[in-house]
Amino acid sequence: MFQSFADFPAEGYLEGEKKQIEEIKGKRILFTNFIVMNGKLRTDFCLKVQFKYEENGQLFYFYTGSGVVREQLERLKGHLPLWGTLNAHRNTNGRGNYLCIE
Repeated sequence: MFQSFADFPAEGYLEGEKKQIEEIKGKRILFTNFIVMNGKLRTDFCLKVQFKYEENGQLFYFYTGSGVVREQLERLKGHLPLWGTLNAHRNTNGRGNYLCIE
């Protein structure tokens, strides 16, 4: 039997409702999936991260250009889903913040 284009979601598609990073920071969430897409702003990539607030809860997602978050998720991709907290920390040079998962 032949498959249809509709059987394959478009690049960048992850189910869920979009959330802003400010709504998520400091909250414990279940990281379920992510994809790396071409970036449009400050970085050459954009990370779309899918998550839940509860194990059996509704899916959400957020976008980030954080290289630290990307490295953490790529390193642990085979272990997802994982609980963690998205936090912002001050750069050691005092200029700006960076995001990481703790």
